[in-house]
Amino acid sequence: MSLVKKKVTPKLLLAARTNGRKSRGPRTKLGKQNSSLNALKAGVFAQVSPAHMQALGEDPAEFAKHLGDLRQAFNPQDGAERVLVAGIAQLYWRLFRLQRGEAGFLASRRRSLQAEREWRSHLARRAHVNTFEDCATAVKGLMNSPDCPAKFLHILKTLDTVRELHLRNGFGRDDSRTFEVIFGGDASCMGIDLVGAYETCRGDFDKQSPATQEYRRQYYLKALDEEISYFEKEFQLYLHREVQVPGEMSDAQLLPPTEDLDRIIRYETHLERLIELKTQQLYERRREKATFNIRKPLETSDE
Repeated sequence: MSLVKKKVTPKLLLAARTNGRKSRGPRTKLGKQNSSLNALKAGVFAQVSPAHMQALGEDPAEFAKHLGDLRQAFNPQDGAERVLVAGIAQLYWRLFRLQRGEAGFLASRRRSLQAEREWRSHLARRAHVNTFEDCATAVKGLMNSPDCPAKFLHILKTLDTVRELHLRNGFGRDDSRTFEVIFGGDASCMGIDLVGAYETCRGDFDKQSPATQEYRRQYYLKALDEEISYFEKEFQLYLHREVQVPGEMSDAQLLPPTEDLDRIIRYETHLERLIELKTQQLYERRREKATFNIRKPLETSDE
């Protein structure tokens, strides 16, 4: 290599200055912002692994359509704007995923509530079936056995049968054993109104006058009807408490627990802020680009 210095002519100096302007990098704010995105690839942001999306129950074609709709709406002018639009598309997609997850979480809570009640009712019914014969002969009676639909249905059916037979045969049939099965062996000592009314009205019934007999018959029927109404009411309360799910209780499951609700709100707010930030960056860049394009002819004419 020659160590002799070449004479710098005006022509060489102009060429050096011209080449220097091309290689010194961006000097304006917009140029520096553009160069900072040179290492980014739009495809990295625009493409989401189809395998991952399918594993999450999502359709990659839907995301591609979603991205295409946003590109059509924002109409990116260059690579940097395409990166911003792709980022906005992914943020919206994450927000949609969060909303879908929230809906699934709430639907699961409602389903769990119904399943739990059905399971509790099933366990109570199984416990009742397993101990049914013992309860029939035990002192406590069916009334004090584990609650389940079969228990109440059996009691109500038995009381209805007792009523029908009494209307047909009067006190000619002994129902003491039936009441022991329902109320237990110590029913008379427990103050059960129906048992007390039966024992009182049945005693010396044949020796009473027709008027007294009719009074006792009606008095016993009234006590029997009240007991049937009592068990019907208790059965309905049991179903409402343990089996059925009222609409308001089901709707209450639509509200997540406080800690879950706080996390959902924070995440949604975070995504919405990121979307707003990227959208602002996109429009701010367009404004700066428009301003730069207006000033560029003026700078060129000055030179």
